Amino acid sequence: MSQIISVLNLNKKLSNSYEYDHNLVTIAIIFKNIGLIDFFKEDFYKISSEEMVKGYNLFSLEILDKNFKKYSDIYLLLQNLILKNKFSNQLEIDMVNYFYKIDLLMTKQ
Repeated sequence: MSQIISVLNLNKKLSNSYEYDHNLVTIAIIFKNIGLIDFFKEDFYKISSEEMVKGYNLFSLEILDKNFKKYSDIYLLLQNLILKNKFSNQLEIDMVNYFYKIDLLMTKQ
């Protein structure tokens, strides 16, 4: 949860300096790992990290399907983000991924 807040703050600070859809990036930041909420309700004592990523991504896609399918532009963006589609050419997806990378680098110090 603290990482989401940190990344949201980063988005807020940079949104005044650069042109991109701040609101769409905010939604994507919040929903990037939303499946973790449902995933941690499950029994995961003997799950590898690779299985964990697959697991919470599936939960994320399920949440996305239930709540955002009627909003095609947001749905497609979030789906590409969750599936880590490297061929998606959307600035907002790149922004979200870079914000998470920056946060990770800065918290390692």
